[in-house]
Amino acid sequence: MRNKSFSVTVTGRRIFAEEISDMSSKSETLSRYFDKLCTRAEEDIQRYVLTADPAALQKLRVTLKKTDTLLLVLRFSDENFDYKRFRYPLKRIFDHAGLIREAMLMTTRLERVSAPESIADAFTRFEEIKDSERALFVYKAGIYLRGIKKERNDLNAKVERLDHKQVRMFLKYQLRRLQHLIKRKDAGQLHNVRKKIKRVLYANEFLRELNGKSFLSAAELAQWDVLQNAVGQWNDRREMFSFLAENSSLPPVSLTEQQSGLEKDSTQLWNMLDIRMKMIAVSSGKKKMNPVKS
Repeated sequence: MRNKSFSVTVTGRRIFAEEISDMSSKSETLSRYFDKLCTRAEEDIQRYVLTADPAALQKLRVTLKKTDTLLLVLRFSDENFDYKRFRYPLKRIFDHAGLIREAMLMTTRLERVSAPESIADAFTRFEEIKDSERALFVYKAGIYLRGIKKERNDLNAKVERLDHKQVRMFLKYQLRRLQHLIKRKDAGQLHNVRKKIKRVLYANEFLRELNGKSFLSAAELAQWDVLQNAVGQWNDRREMFSFLAENSSLPPVSLTEQQSGLEKDSTQLWNMLDIRMKMIAVSSGKKKMNPVKS
């Protein structure tokens, strides 16, 4: 007996999907892709340890984000999957790399500020954080590498069982969550909006790995990528504004101008996100996507 089916309309294209059934129609598996992610993470850790290259650190974080999204697909597809257990060793690496990278970014940003003494002191603090946390990362690199190896061994069989229907349903679920966030237009949620967009992009990459087919067109992928980058840049500016407001002696008029610019740009971002979201409708007939609760 066939499961219930529903249709998806994406900028004029109709894609028919069925709910997950016991029968898998996959042509490939994600196990080889997962193995590549693990290898890439190991190589990025080793490269950063040897060279202190910031690019290796950023590549490592992107690889770990993709791996985390794969874990979320597993949790979405299997309610018994222990997401927290498998996420923990990866999150330790991700958070540590993020701490170092944030210190790097802050020193770079502060170099561009005509800084009073309080900013100069902060610059020194971030330099110290960057150096001390790098030394700690080098010390823990062996632990991190063993954690990735264990993840590879423990998760391979689980990843092997994922099929394109499960990944596609996860992608559409993320789109519904994204729609819900965009409708709220809460500036405090822009970071979460960016995370949801990335999960959609990564899930689409998983689909291409499984059967060579993409849920989103090349133009749609490019547009979402531009938007998530724009949101990321806005978040960076907001963080810098908050830091300067609390730690500098900049005149109030300068801070007011920065705040006004952030508010104006956030309104523009929400409008762009809303337009992009309206071009995607998950429907049965002409019914729009059902909003989901947060």
